[in-house]
Amino acid sequence: MQQKTTLGAIIVLTILACGFVVWKLSTPSTPTPDNTNTDTTTLVDEKTALANLQADMQDVTPHFIANNEGNGHAVLTVEEQKIRDDLVALYAARYAAQNPSSPGSSWLLQAQNGIFLNAIGERYILLTEADVKKARDQILDTQTGDVTPVPGGLRFYFAPNREIALFLDLQAIRTYSLDQASATLVPGSQLSGTETYHSGYAEGIGADMNPQYTKTKNSIIISVFDSSKMVSNPDVPGAKMYAKVGTKTFSF
Repeated sequence: MQQKTTLGAIIVLTILACGFVVWKLSTPSTPTPDNTNTDTTTLVDEKTALANLQADMQDVTPHFIANNEGNGHAVLTVEEQKIRDDLVALYAARYAAQNPSSPGSSWLLQAQNGIFLNAIGERYILLTEADVKKARDQILDTQTGDVTPVPGGLRFYFAPNREIALFLDLQAIRTYSLDQASATLVPGSQLSGTETYHSGYAEGIGADMNPQYTKTKNSIIISVFDSSKMVSNPDVPGAKMYAKVGTKTFSF
């Protein structure tokens, strides 16, 4: 009798254990929190998306996103995530309006994967719009919805150390400060003619911008090249680059 009882208990425990395993396998795991997985944005029209963004910015203290790389890797606060969701909704609405024959969900996904928040002002937002080919920064006027591109092949954000961003372009260097309608040219940084900050070496990096520089949170030392003259690259055997003609130092 005791053997039957023991056998029955073993069977029950086995069934319960199997049931637990099945339940665990069929229950979706909780995703690791990040800017993409926590996005609860739904597709709305552009006017609604802009109005939602304006409402969510009413009590925000202007600031740059801390520890930001412009690629969605920064950990956002609840307040920042809400504004980022508003931006995703706004850009998704614009993508959908420009492509009415395509499913709106595809444009929502594109915006979720390609719109990143860099700085929040009282009126202006600095954001990155990225796709498979390129990432570019823009200044969004939240009152009008207008967008101003920020020139620059490379960009750097210094928060929390400084509330400023630095942009390196082929022939100019610019900074962006909080709540500004445009980026500001660093005095003396504008080049002309065949001079460029691009080294001319592009293999494995891309032809847009490949400077030689060292920087701190307050200054940058950058090489200047002549794009009309090609020379051997001393660091890459067999490769070519533009001839270096000097260096410049800028504080910002």
